[in-house]
Amino acid sequence: MWDLLIITAGTIGQKEDFELFLQQMDLASFTNSWAVMSDDPSESRIGSGGCMFSIISRLKAQYEQDLLSKKILLIHSGGLSQRMPHLSCYGKVFAYLPGGKTILELKLKSYKKFPSILEPGLLVAASDVLEDTTNFREVKDSDMILFANQSSLKTACQHGVFVLDNDGKLQSVLQKPTEAQIIAHNALRPDGSVLTDCFYWMSWRICEKLGDLYSPTLREEICCYGDFMRSLGSKPCLSYLSEGTMELQLYRQRLSSIFAGTKEELIDLGPQSFYHLGTIEEFLQHIDENSIFSKKFSIEHDGKVYSDIKNYRKRMLCGVQ
Repeated sequence: MWDLLIITAGTIGQKEDFELFLQQMDLASFTNSWAVMSDDPSESRIGSGGCMFSIISRLKAQYEQDLLSKKILLIHSGGLSQRMPHLSCYGKVFAYLPGGKTILELKLKSYKKFPSILEPGLLVAASDVLEDTTNFREVKDSDMILFANQSSLKTACQHGVFVLDNDGKLQSVLQKPTEAQIIAHNALRPDGSVLTDCFYWMSWRICEKLGDLYSPTLREEICCYGDFMRSLGSKPCLSYLSEGTMELQLYRQRLSSIFAGTKEELIDLGPQSFYHLGTIEEFLQHIDENSIFSKKFSIEHDGKVYSDIKNYRKRMLCGVQ
């Protein structure tokens, strides 16, 4: 099982609310311990990447050399959930699905075999996605493992896209490209699908360098997908390094020096392995009892409405101080 499960929160108030939910959940079969960590500095928008700098820095201070033996799952769940406003108070990862299970519970079940396969390191995942990981069984010696899903050309325009060379090795990573860019970079596969990003794992060798980038003066929004991954591959597209503010450019250049030349592995989870639950339309589509999602994850449709507000604090401004 995981040594530690970390759920991120956008504010101190949201952190306290998440802790109330986790205290009521039975996580003993998935993780030895859990923690909720809020952005630091909490008054600034530093993005998922900046949040990771802060968290890894704190983990290094807490565990010191013992950190190198830890297998940790980090789920990004902070923010206001603007596309799912009814979940703003308690976060998308705690959303109930038909049958009474939360997204978090199904996610932990989907990832349950990972600690026995992966080396010590950090697995980074989103809170509003569930993945079918049936095809994942083994890995090679790597510093970074990228898990990919087969998406349509239209869907790929909203995600990170993996471009492979003729030998099936990673050549570059595109961030929310246009259809024309996907085709121009030969990322469109013969079957019409495109490999897009899901979640990823990093060794502590990489993570320690990321923790060293943390500064309490950070005021830029850094993405733990786009700003981390675009320097990967044998022929990365690096034009983004000169975009944005001077401070953002500096951080991107530092990140590029960390990830360039990294020994990475790409795991294709196969078709229909990625289910985004981040919008109301997607949520309703997937929880339909006849959907592929419901069948893959054995969703029970019992006609009941599930909600747990027993110990939940009423807040006039959900998650906002």
